[in-house]
Amino acid sequence: MAEQTERLIEFDPVQSHPGPPASGHRTRELEWRRTHREVLRNFAGQWVVLEGEEIVAHGKDPQQVVIEARTKDIQVPYIFHVGKPTNVSPVTLER
Repeated sequence: MAEQTERLIEFDPVQSHPGPPASGHRTRELEWRRTHREVLRNFAGQWVVLEGEEIVAHGKDPQQVVIEARTKDIQVPYIFHVGKPTNVSPVTLER
């Protein structure tokens, strides 16, 4: 039987991508999310469309947020949900 190990990784509800951005795909947006956690806390509980390093739309209804982004000529919006902060310790287990 193979030995299983567990390790702790940091989890932040504001940022669902704890690691560095994948090469080539929305790199600017992923890097901005990683480095602007404090700004994103202002949008807790909302959907956000990010284009490059600019927030172009946000709100509680993802469909409306995409519609707003498309009115600004964003054809393929990069949309994500900003989680609400919790009082739970910001850690999760990974196997």
